[in-house]
Order: sequence, then structure tokens, then C-alpha cells
Amino acid sequence: MSFRFLISEKSLPTLVGAFLLKKKDMSEKSYLDDMINGALPYVVGAGLLWWLYRQFVKGTSRSSVDTNVNEAINILDACFNKVWYFDDDLEPIFEVLKGLNTAQILLLHKDFGTRSYNKLWGKYVDIPYLNHQLNLSGIMYAEFDKEQIQRVKDIYSSKMLTFPL
Repeated sequence: MSFRFLISEKSLPTLVGAFLLKKKDMSEKSYLDDMINGALPYVVGAGLLWWLYRQFVKGTSRSSVDTNVNEAINILDACFNKVWYFDDDLEPIFEVLKGLNTAQILLLHKDFGTRSYNKLWGKYVDIPYLNHQLNLSGIMYAEFDKEQIQRVKDIYSSKMLTFPL
């Protein structure tokens, strides 16, 4: 006689209940270890779902009352929030900065606000204790090399501003 014939659908809940009662009779440490190990995949899964939601659904976009500044913020976010990029991918940032006047650049820095920026990945991510809240100047310093920073300084000085603001 095989073992599967000994267990019927009616006796299965009884066996599970007996197993759980047996677990409670074990030492407190072993019971807690089993509970933690059993719950760990669910906790990790819930954390992963929360992180994915924050990354792709909620977003980090900001807006401005000035449509040119609003467009600039969207371009900056699109360029900065790439994981793999080349210097050519950052070129739209310089073009949009050239197209703004002095008041719009000041408004851009105000309305851009801060982003939850991960320096390791060079991307906007919301991971507790690994992120830095950076404003536009801080993200530019994190993303750009010395030559690109000089380009930003030249654009700002042509508008009678000094970088960083």
C-alpha cells in the first residue's frame, strides 16, 4: 500500500493541524526561525512590488507654471533618469538650458526641487538609506564630468548667473 492512499482529502487538514501543534511544542527559537523563514519570501516579494510601484507607477515628475520650464524639467528628468547612457544622451540638457532666459533658469532650479538620486546607479530610485536627496545642481555635479560642468557654467554666465545656484 502506498502512502498517498493513507491520506484522504478529509484527513489532510487534521495532519496539517497536528504538524502545527507539533511545531508549537518545539523550542521557542526553532518555532520563530521557522516562522521567519516561511515569511521571508513574502516580505521580500512585497518589498519588490512596492519598489517597482515607486519606480514605474508613481514617478518623480514635477511641474512648473511656465511651459518652457515645465518642458525643460521633463527633458532633464528623461536624460538624468537613464541607467546606461552616453555623453550624447545628455546633449539635450545643454540645448534646453541655452533656450531658457535668466528668470526661467532661476524658476527651473526652484521648480525642479529635489530628487531621490542613487549615486551608485546614477538614476532616480527610492531605496531607503542608499539615496541622496539632490537638487538640480547636485545631480548635475553627480552626472557631468568636468568638461560638461564647464559648459553649464558657460551657459549660466552668458545669462548673468553663476553655477551652482
